[in-house]
Amino acid sequence: MIGHQRGDDRASAQGNASVNGASLSDGYISPARIINAERLWEKGIDGKGINVAVIDSGIDKNHPDLIGKVIAEKNFLANEVTADDLLGHGTMIAGIIAGSGVSSKGEYKGIAPGASLINVKVIDQNGDGRVSDIIAGIEWAIYNGADVLSLSLGGINLGRPIHP
Repeated sequence: MIGHQRGDDRASAQGNASVNGASLSDGYISPARIINAERLWEKGIDGKGINVAVIDSGIDKNHPDLIGKVIAEKNFLANEVTADDLLGHGTMIAGIIAGSGVSSKGEYKGIAPGASLINVKVIDQNGDGRVSDIIAGIEWAIYNGADVLSLSLGGINLGRPIHP
């Protein structure tokens, strides 16, 4: 089981199951389908006019679903010269938020496909980042028009040993 249930819809990686009309043949459920974002889109609510800062590993602005979405960007890493995503995580998050769905013929649109993105790179190609860069990235995003901040970070050690 994938672990999602809503009403009579059941999610399973086996068979021809579906959740809110989304096929699970490949084992993936679009987050937009899980939360029924289509109901908002039908009312014209799609994120238009909202700037979402993705504070992560960067964004691949050339991904077909994200072309034209990034309105500002800044790289806070001293060891990488580009704000482009060399890890892939930030691009995935950006797609979940505001992807157009063009590369999947609309099947995997972001939750708010009308939103604009602010690319704030604070995580390197190895998945590492510094707390000071994250704080600076949050401040920069706020001062540069972010309405929403998205941080999908974890595993901050702060130099202390991790005990089992």
